[in-house]
Amino acid sequence: MPQTLTEEWKRDLGGNFQAIHDKYLHTIGNLTLTGYNQEYSNNSFQEKRDMEKGFKQSPLRLNQGLKDLESFDEKQIEKRANVLADWALKI
Repeated sequence: MPQTLTEEWKRDLGGNFQAIHDKYLHTIGNLTLTGYNQEYSNNSFQEKRDMEKGFKQSPLRLNQGLKDLESFDEKQIEKRANVLADWALKI
């Protein structure tokens, strides 16, 4: 989820988009590593996933769970946060 929500992101997050954005923007479930942040910009999740060098092509294990998602909403952010927290506890 980008720092600036587009109309597409607002629609994908639902009617409570501002509260979701405020709550999850800077959380581990919404953050990732990429060398292409400028290219990703405020694009929709689907565009970020499918673009050249997007999440589907990412070699990072951190991003592997993103490649098969159809959407990236509150539920997916929470789920990803839990997965990443579990990984951290195993280290």
